[in-house]
Amino acid sequence: MVIVPAPQENVSGSHLTTSCGVVVLGLVKRGLGSLLSLGGTSVRKRETPYFPEATRLFFLAPHLLTAELSGGLSQPYREHVWVYACVNAIAQNISGVPLLFKTGPRKDPKVAESHALAGLFEAPNPMMSGSQLIEATFVYLGLTGEAFYILDRESEREIPKEVWVVHPGRFQEAVDDKTGLISGWIYRQGARQVPLQPHEVVFFRYFNPYNDYRGLSPLQAAKAGVEQDYWAGRYNLAFFQNSPVLPTSPGQPSPRLLLIMTRPSMWAG
Repeated sequence: MVIVPAPQENVSGSHLTTSCGVVVLGLVKRGLGSLLSLGGTSVRKRETPYFPEATRLFFLAPHLLTAELSGGLSQPYREHVWVYACVNAIAQNISGVPLLFKTGPRKDPKVAESHALAGLFEAPNPMMSGSQLIEATFVYLGLTGEAFYILDRESEREIPKEVWVVHPGRFQEAVDDKTGLISGWIYRQGARQVPLQPHEVVFFRYFNPYNDYRGLSPLQAAKAGVEQDYWAGRYNLAFFQNSPVLPTSPGQPSPRLLLIMTRPSMWAG
C-alpha cells in the first residue's frame, strides 16, 4: 500500500510556508509508510530522535526551561569561576591582615602579645589556623551574607577554649515570643538538633532590609546574572561536545525547521 497525502494550497504565498508544507507532507508520507509495509503485515519500530543537551535546552518552552534550570547552580563557589574569584579575593586579602589585641585605656592602648585571645586566634581549633578561620568567615559572608562561630565556653565572660566556624545553613534562630529578640539558636546536623545559648554563638551578618534576623548575601543580588552565565557556558560546552552539530535521527526535521514549525505552541506554554 502506498499512501500519498493530497497536496495543499499555499495561502500565504511565502517561500517559507511552501517549504514547511513540503517537509510536513514528506514526514506524513514517511511516517505512514513506516507503519504500513507493502504486505500490510509488519510494523517497523519508530526511531526515537536524539537531542543532546544543547538542542534540548534550546527547544524548551519558557516554563519548562525554568523548571530545567532550577536544579542547576547549587554550589556557585565551586561551579562558577567568577563567584569563586570574587569571594576568594576578598577572603584571602582580609585573612592576610594580622590581628592586634590591645589592652589599657582607649586613649593609650598597648598591644597585648601574650593575651589569651591572641593565642586563641592563632589556633582557634584543632582543624584551623587563625587566618583560615578569618578566610572561612568571609567566604560564608560572601556566599550567604552570614557567618557563625560556635564558642566552647560556659559563660559570656569566659574566654573560649575553641572557636569553630560552621555553615550558616545549619542554624535556625529561636525567637522570644514576648520580646521578638533572638533568645538562642538551634544547630541542625542531619537528624540532630542541638540548642545553643547566646553566649555559645557569635553571629555575623550583612544587613538585610527584608529579614529582621538573617543576613543578605551580595551573591543574591547577582544571582540572575551568575545563573545566565553558568547556563550559557553549559549550552556552549554541550554544543561543542557534539562536534559541534545539532543532530537528529534519520527522517526527522532539522532543529532550525523544527523550531519554526513548533514555535507558536512552545511559547504558548
